[in-house]
Amino acid sequence: MKSSLLVMGCLVCASICALTLSNLYRASAQENPLEVVDINPDHSLEEQQNVEITKDLVQTFITGDRDFLLSHVASDVVWDVKGSPLIIQTAGRWIGVNGINKFLDTSSSLWTTQNFVADNIWADGDVVIVAGRQTDTAVSTGKQVVQNWIIVLTYNERLLTRAEFYGDGAAQYWSLVK
Repeated sequence: MKSSLLVMGCLVCASICALTLSNLYRASAQENPLEVVDINPDHSLEEQQNVEITKDLVQTFITGDRDFLLSHVASDVVWDVKGSPLIIQTAGRWIGVNGINKFLDTSSSLWTTQNFVADNIWADGDVVIVAGRQTDTAVSTGKQVVQNWIIVLTYNERLLTRAEFYGDGAAQYWSLVK
């Protein structure tokens, strides 16, 4: 009973967070799709390069170019997917190149991605924030899941050192339930 309540509480929190994030950027995405929004109007060359790398990395989620992705991450990168691994197998902290490979393998065993789009990108120093959306199909159920997400990326010398993913864990969960 306690575990059921915990799961439901986590799902409710995840849904509220995802809806809030969705509403925050949906209006600006409709007005300016795929536009890079400047937080700092005087971007350094490094910030500009981080934004360009980010755009390319977003494309790897559709193309599946794992080699490109891995060539742009630090060896000790932290890949942090917010949520409970007890509810969603891809949630949790994945460390290093091996961790990213395990994350990608786990994710592709659960869902196939039809659409992965960055609607807005903001940059400030070594931090780049991406707001976007994706459409996946659960491998086990055939159910489609549409979610909005925000990813916070941190770079050091043009290598990704940290990625924090905030998505709709509830939508992911329910796509896997038969």
